[in-house]
Amino acid sequence: MTEQEYKKVEFYLYNYHKLNYLIKNRETDLIDTINVSNNAWIKSINDTSNTMEDQVIKIIDDNLIKEYKEWQVFLKKILVFLCEKKPIYYKYLKLKYFLNKDDLEIIKLMKIDSKKIKILKNKLIEFVFKMKNIENFELNMEV
Repeated sequence: MTEQEYKKVEFYLYNYHKLNYLIKNRETDLIDTINVSNNAWIKSINDTSNTMEDQVIKIIDDNLIKEYKEWQVFLKKILVFLCEKKPIYYKYLKLKYFLNKDDLEIIKLMKIDSKKIKILKNKLIEFVFKMKNIENFELNMEV
């Protein structure tokens, strides 16, 4: 896994609860880039122009929105799996990425040393990355 891929996984973990906001924000940006006016609508009858349909198509076809939605669904599955099968990983994920606790707080709360925290983090990120890249993955984490 490259450093860029590692950072991407971390970005989605940190922003899991903000994905709906990011999607809405992106949709708003796309809508704002298309000026829908009466003249544009009338012109669209004979020619292609900036219509409401153009806005909808741009939103549906937007790769970033698609990516956000894919990660949202994927992370829900990962969270369910970790909660049920690997509660230590789930607890770490929740503390680190959802509650933004630093490593010292996590060490105290989980009662494990700093080396194990680092290992836990790396294994978690690697697992998420690996599962994201497997089509129709089966959640089976050997740790």
